[in-house]
Formats: sequence, C-alpha cells, structure tokens
Amino acid sequence: MSWQFCGKHVGLQQGLQQGLREAQQQTAALAKLNLALLADKRYDEIERASKDPRYREYLFYAYGIEIEE
Repeated sequence: MSWQFCGKHVGLQQGLQQGLREAQQQTAALAKLNLALLADKRYDEIERASKDPRYREYLFYAYGIEIEE
C-alpha cells in the first residue's frame, strides 16, 4: 500500500466521522425543537418544520436552539 493511498484513506475516514458528528448534532437539535413544539402544543408546526428547511431554521432561532459544531 502506498503512502498516498493511506493518506486518502485516513482523510476519508476523518470526513466520514465529521459527517456523522454533524448528523448527530442536527438530529439532537431537531429533537429539542420537536419537544419544544410539543410542549407548546404547536403540532402543525412539527410537520411544517419537517418539510420546510427555512422555517425550521427560523424555529431554531426563535427557540434559541443552536446546532453545535
């Protein structure tokens, strides 16, 4: 195995790990948002936020939910 291939493998592995962390953080933020909307009995907002990324971002801001990076 060449060093170049090994470096690409390590880079790919690091990229996959970073992507997984970001997905987990986004999932946690969405869960917080859903719980907040449920607590406020804003059931229709859960569906809208699931379908509309811009509205979801607005709700993250409105509820003070940050996606950790």
